[in-house]
Amino acid sequence: MRLIKNNPGFWGIGPKFLLTSFIISLFLVELEINYLPVQYSLSYYVSAWTLSTLGVILVLGGLCFLIITTLTFNKLFKKNILMRSGTYALCRHPIYTSWIIFIVPGLLLSFHLWSCVIVPLFMRIILHFFISDEEEYLLKTFGKDYLDYKRRVNTVLPIPKLFKSKQN
Repeated sequence: MRLIKNNPGFWGIGPKFLLTSFIISLFLVELEINYLPVQYSLSYYVSAWTLSTLGVILVLGGLCFLIITTLTFNKLFKKNILMRSGTYALCRHPIYTSWIIFIVPGLLLSFHLWSCVIVPLFMRIILHFFISDEEEYLLKTFGKDYLDYKRRVNTVLPIPKLFKSKQN
């Protein structure tokens, strides 16, 4: 196993990303609950049952996505293998994806909050600033293999890339 300087380790940027996201999420939810007039609340337009059901579906789907990803990660991390199969074939950072796209929006949707749209956008912006350490490490460790993988697979969105990047 090659040891590279600035190895993000097993936890990567996860704790820093989740703590920052949590603090900003609390602030945004607090603003929505205390300052958004009732006629602008999400449940004013869509039934509470529908919102809660969609929220539960997102959370359960996100938890399945997270568990599958975590099992793959735990199995391959110590072997220093570039993960490109399973959920890693859908996006480069599926653990963060499960939180940004499924779990957090699902929880907020279950409570009928507009924050289910705003908080994930802020989480994605936060991830953009923190992820460079992990990306740099992966590039130094796996070189051309990671660069090819990066060109083919999105960072967070688990959908195929429509336009392939020709740059680093």
